[in-house]
Amino acid sequence: MAKHTQPTAETTYRIYDDPQRPGRKIVQLYLGHGEYVRRRAADAQAAEKIGQELVERQREKLNVKAGALTLQVFVNIWWDKAIKHKDLAPKTKADYRDTLERYVLPTWGTHRIDEFDAPLLIDMFAQITEQYTAQIAHRSLTKLHMVFDAARRWKYIRDNPVADARKDLPARSVSEKRPLTAPEVQQLLRASAAHRHGVLYLLMVTLGTRLGETLGLQWLDVDWDANTIQIRRQVQEIHGKISLREQTKTKAGTRTLPLPPHLRSQLWELHERRGEAAFIFTNDEGRMLSPSLFSRHFRGGRVGRLNKDGTDKRIEGMRQKANLPSYVTPHTLRHTVATRLKELGVSEEIRADILGHGNTSITQHYSHTVLAPMREALEALERAILSEK
Repeated sequence: MAKHTQPTAETTYRIYDDPQRPGRKIVQLYLGHGEYVRRRAADAQAAEKIGQELVERQREKLNVKAGALTLQVFVNIWWDKAIKHKDLAPKTKADYRDTLERYVLPTWGTHRIDEFDAPLLIDMFAQITEQYTAQIAHRSLTKLHMVFDAARRWKYIRDNPVADARKDLPARSVSEKRPLTAPEVQQLLRASAAHRHGVLYLLMVTLGTRLGETLGLQWLDVDWDANTIQIRRQVQEIHGKISLREQTKTKAGTRTLPLPPHLRSQLWELHERRGEAAFIFTNDEGRMLSPSLFSRHFRGGRVGRLNKDGTDKRIEGMRQKANLPSYVTPHTLRHTVATRLKELGVSEEIRADILGHGNTSITQHYSHTVLAPMREALEALERAILSEK
């Protein structure tokens, strides 16, 4: 018959033999209203430790039951309560879920959330780094920090273990992003001049728009009389599915930008050639251009087909045609604009407004007090680009 340790005035838990596992113990804590929480222990000493921890959690008004939830179960709760209905970009949500499901949950999803501490997370970081990269390990812990922070706020756990672990982890190394030099910008513009996406490259090296923002531009965003263009939506691609999001990455990203003369004339010529399309930059069928298709056009490489001799069919990307370094991506063009504006002496505030980093945004109402210095800055940038040809 199982031996019971009855709770005393100092404790609210009891320990008894596990009837299904000889030699092991069960700790039972009474929660009131006929509810109990039970935990298994390897022996009496471990049972006492668990019992004291349960009492301490109860004293601190933590959710005693929740500590036994596995990470997988809690991530599902966190997703439904905190993320699912939050106003986040679908791509951001997908990144949260994909990172956890690919790098964290397969190995650590069965651990209870109250088992995680700094040493365990340091070991996790090392394992992910060894299997993948340090960048992915840092990204995984960033997502876990959000998960455990929700658990802490909801009184499921006492502290966020990721915050403690980060003090003993290697600092996150951020590779310096080198912008294109003036000759490299010219190489790109010359290589792309005759291509159907030539104006797209000109726009990105002049205005510094994000790729998703650029692909989301429509002709109705252009005000030919005011010589401006509105940035107010973005094209996103998640797991191969393309969608149009009627807002930019941030609130500050929704902005109105002046069109410098040369860029305006090139856009007008493009409009005259194929202005019947809704989007300014389209695929071969005149429909919305996907980020992956454009990126493949830029970087080149395999196209998923074989040549007649059975070798991989490859295309030469614009990056190769312009003889640019292999690390250059479409986002490098945005970084280039930011750097060149700074070199031209444009103030930090105006650079932020142009790039969509500011605290305020220009939407339907044009603010001429802001547009004027922005126009001056972008025209100076365009003159610098044209003079380098």
